[in-house]
Amino acid sequence: MKKPKTCGFICYGVSSSTNSSYENQIFSGPLKTLLSNEVESAIKEGYSHFICSFSLGFDTCFVEAVIVLRERYPKIALEAALAYENQADHWSEKDRDRHFRLLAMCDRETFISRNYAKNCYLNRNRYIVEQSQRLIAVCDGRFGGAMHAVNWAKARNAEVIVINPATYRVIRENILK
Repeated sequence: MKKPKTCGFICYGVSSSTNSSYENQIFSGPLKTLLSNEVESAIKEGYSHFICSFSLGFDTCFVEAVIVLRERYPKIALEAALAYENQADHWSEKDRDRHFRLLAMCDRETFISRNYAKNCYLNRNRYIVEQSQRLIAVCDGRFGGAMHAVNWAKARNAEVIVINPATYRVIRENILK
């Protein structure tokens, strides 16, 4: 059986204390549309497995886009790659409820570590990159885990799509058509 083409998603983290007006501004409109368009484009190019870290913020937009598109493309699968089992324990009740509601819609859950460990988030990002032939990243170029993941993906010659959340600029590298 042929292994499905996998598209991973990485972004820089957003705090659980982020207020809802900021979330509505950042995670609405153009960014959600860009993410949805990139997911649908990947599906049309043969990607059928999508993997995401299920952190707060842009991950939620990505997961929701995959879930909505799964209604039109029922053969696509969604995997949650969690840094550790209880990663949502310290989130707000609203964020935890949303997290577990979306997690219940996944086809697969992968826990990188049973408990929090120093490098569990880094190892989760590495797992996503190693599983993926394409990486979609919401990243503005600042130093951090998302930028590391983009660099790892480039080093592996994976297809990389970077969306800058401040400018909505999309940069594509190693995309073969």
